[in-house]
Amino acid sequence: MSGEAVVRLLAPGDETHVEALLARHPDSSLFLRRNLAAGGVVDREARYHGSWAGAFETGRLVAVAQHTRFGTVLVQAPVHVGAVASLAARASGRAVSGFVGPWTQVGAARTALGLDGVPMRVESHEGLYALSLDALVVPEMLASGRWRCRRSSRDDVDLLVDWRVAYTVEANHEADDPQVRAWSREEIETGLAERTGFVLETDGARSPTSSSTPRCRTWCRSAACGHRRRGVAAGTRAPSSRGRCSQRVPKACRGACCSRARRTSPRSARTRRSATGASATGGSWSSRRRRARRARRSR
Repeated sequence: MSGEAVVRLLAPGDETHVEALLARHPDSSLFLRRNLAAGGVVDREARYHGSWAGAFETGRLVAVAQHTRFGTVLVQAPVHVGAVASLAARASGRAVSGFVGPWTQVGAARTALGLDGVPMRVESHEGLYALSLDALVVPEMLASGRWRCRRSSRDDVDLLVDWRVAYTVEANHEADDPQVRAWSREEIETGLAERTGFVLETDGARSPTSSSTPRCRTWCRSAACGHRRRGVAAGTRAPSSRGRCSQRVPKACRGACCSRARRTSPRSARTRRSATGASATGGSWSSRRRRARRARRSR
């Protein structure tokens, strides 16, 4: 049951409240935890930053939302989701391009922001999986040394940018345009600088790319792109999580924290005072993955 709440923008000094809330929902809060650790709750035109809003009940933070620099509204709000999502988006003044968060919260935020009838490029209710690294099994081809998973290097950047663009076009239905290429290059360069990007070499050839979220103390997220339709990318998730996290990170998660929706024309959208938002949840039950499984079974 939720009671009366004080909903306000978050400011420096609120970080411990946010950490405590997200620690109660670790698997579905990885993007928020990463952004909090990297940029705090201040809003700057820099990666991982955005405007933060929270709802407090009797002094305890019970809901949080961040409207990121890229336009996505991230939510971890079991209660008061509409209030915190609206305030975060209003405060940022940015166009809303999508949501990420638990499925029911994404739907509630989208409704509260008046976006129920807005067409979405991607809208998926997907599974989120968490794995204790103690239970991780290294794929046989990697364990035998025939394949090698290594950190990405400067020589990989141009190829990885092309792969990232192709992934974005396929997964998010974006156009291959200069802005998408600029964002993709920034993401690859960031992975290189933070040492969170990985490449799988199969028989000497580079195959898919994978990345992990390094900034959460006890959790990481692993995701892959590249030759996704061939199913090769799944082989890089395990070694990248293992290689990055070692024994300090007891769990790795696969998926985009639960659900997702991307607006059809985010760059032309403008934030309204009364409503704003867009959403996303990630996992493995999307139509793309179902088609891929059917194709593999038919081979």
